[in-house]
Amino acid sequence: MSRHAYDDDWNEPPRPRRRREDYEEDHSRYDPPPHSGLGIASCIIAGCTFVFALALVIIAGVMEASHPGGLDENSPTAMFLGLLLFANVVAAIVGLVLGIVGATARNRNKLFAGLGIGANSLILLGLLVLMILGALSEAVTD
Repeated sequence: MSRHAYDDDWNEPPRPRRRREDYEEDHSRYDPPPHSGLGIASCIIAGCTFVFALALVIIAGVMEASHPGGLDENSPTAMFLGLLLFANVVAAIVGLVLGIVGATARNRNKLFAGLGIGANSLILLGLLVLMILGALSEAVTD
């Protein structure tokens, strides 16, 4: 039956239905774009940096609690922990830059790039706040 009463072609045979195999041949038109490799790298760096920073804070807290007077700021252990904290900040900056570059890539899915930007910026902000709090507590105790 025709949609309109004035159509004369209501006796046309119905169009053949497309089979699943027909859609599989045309799948390139319907595929979403691939994820950005730089965005995935940014997310991986964010995850590793978060785990490493958390472990670093726990280790520093245990070492501070295990010594009666606390860690001496001029000890090699404290300097090494500070160096690792700066390495974490550099890794978060690298992850942030990779996320930004991945988000600007054309014809790529930007999900992981956005997640990497958000996670790396939060990690970077948290580490910088931790460093500022450490410097302020050091200035108050002197």
